[in-house]
Amino acid sequence: MNKNILSIGVIILIIISSFSPLVFGFSIKISDEKEQTSKTLPEPSQINNHIWPMNKNDAQKTGRSPYNASQNNGGEKWKYFTESSIWGAATIDKDGILYIGTPYDELHAVYPNGTKKWKANLEGREYQSPSIAPDGTIYVGTTDRFYAFYPNGTLKWIFNKSGNYFSEPVIDSNGTVYVGTQDGMVYAIYSNGTMKWEYYVADYIFNIALDHNENVYFGGPYTNSLFCFYPNGTLKWRYKYNNDLYNSPVIDDNGIIYANFIHKLVALYPNGTEKWIVDFNEMDCYGDVSIAPNRNIILTDDDYISALNPNDGSIIWQYKIFKWPLVGHVSTAAISGDGTIYFAYDAWSDCIAYLTSLNSDGSLKWETSLTTDILPYDYVHIISEPSIDSDGTVYITSCYGRGGSNYTDFGYIHAIGMENPIAPESPTIIGPSKVKLLQKYEYNLSCNISTGGDVYYFIDWDDEKENVVIRNNWIGPYLSEEMVTVNHSFEILGKHTIKVRAKGNDSLCSTWGYFDVKVGLGKSGEFENFNIFLKLIKQSLYAFPILRHLLT
Repeated sequence: MNKNILSIGVIILIIISSFSPLVFGFSIKISDEKEQTSKTLPEPSQINNHIWPMNKNDAQKTGRSPYNASQNNGGEKWKYFTESSIWGAATIDKDGILYIGTPYDELHAVYPNGTKKWKANLEGREYQSPSIAPDGTIYVGTTDRFYAFYPNGTLKWIFNKSGNYFSEPVIDSNGTVYVGTQDGMVYAIYSNGTMKWEYYVADYIFNIALDHNENVYFGGPYTNSLFCFYPNGTLKWRYKYNNDLYNSPVIDDNGIIYANFIHKLVALYPNGTEKWIVDFNEMDCYGDVSIAPNRNIILTDDDYISALNPNDGSIIWQYKIFKWPLVGHVSTAAISGDGTIYFAYDAWSDCIAYLTSLNSDGSLKWETSLTTDILPYDYVHIISEPSIDSDGTVYITSCYGRGGSNYTDFGYIHAIGMENPIAPESPTIIGPSKVKLLQKYEYNLSCNISTGGDVYYFIDWDDEKENVVIRNNWIGPYLSEEMVTVNHSFEILGKHTIKVRAKGNDSLCSTWGYFDVKVGLGKSGEFENFNIFLKLIKQSLYAFPILRHLLT
């Protein structure tokens, strides 16, 4: 009898065990998820012990630093000038030395205090970030060559295949460097400069990423594909989608791969199967991916910084970027170990640019102006991503230029993170709230800065016509609490909000001051009547097509 009971029990256990993955699989998955998300961030990589060794810091392209930067309260510490614009981000070795390249054939090494260590000449223009190998070798690609330099700036070798090295180098634990070209070649190169393997995809290659097993991921804008290769150069899998792939794939701590296929963010499991797809046309966000310490996906685009849930791609929060008439570039985010988010943006020819810091919940922490000089330049661009130093300093590079027959350009590395920066108070605006079209009016500005230093103002009148260029709208310097008189004639009828912010000598910005204005043709009553008249005219044009024909 006992044997029979035992036999039945064994049979029941076998049946339960065969069905348990189906019955309990969801519970097991959730349990694993909790265990994975509770993991603390690893200490600085044992594979590469440099502070920020490559674009977006690691081979997985997370844009995340292990270092705490919560003590960074903004303010410009120093800036390093170059006689050419800078497109790529700064990389940082274990001693805090920064490396940047310029389109005019130069590789710069800069001490942490902003002084030059050395400069090397290159053949061909350098548009991307250099990368630093574990042994300190600096790799940099140009439009003609791929170089390796010793840390003292002397040439180590030049790779024997020419090409436009469009992507930034990525280095694995063995010192093998991976780089792509604009003509569609991917090269795996040993640390001595000889080729390990190559692959051709008939398309230019965006940045390459490696997962924690050092499988190699890459794609291009016209292949409609993301490729995954084993480290030995054999194809593991290929994921094909009906949209072009832009930017580097990004890989999180669990091996989930995120790829941006133009208005679609695709999340893939490590075996190349789909986890989920987000359609940006149905959501008010899109853009480049970084990974926060809590595994949230941080997206940057021209309108919002968004945090997405890694489990399903749903929006957790959004931060709206302040808009100007001509929107420019918004960088990919860099994220410190404490979860603080950093990104930079410009407004194309409006000649304004900022580095912005957000708390991990998406609220604004501070904003620092990167247009710190009143100079006769025609544009400023921020093309690179921020880089984070071990002491919490954030670096961002910039491009300035003047057009016309005497075209010139130049750039800076900006070091942001003063010990005790002081932001001015929000400016006060005094002036008429009801004005006539095209007539000049006076407005008085003032603000206090506790240090009593110089104050600069940026004014957005909110009535610039489409495609009208603002030429570096910072004015100053003025004294703290000095009443500053400015004049303006409004060119567009309707309601407008004058927006003014201030900054001090450390470039840390105040919050915005606001002042509402109504612009009409005459007295206040005529303003409302004129609006009604305009609406009637518009309705008549739609009601009677013959009027549209006659008036056009």
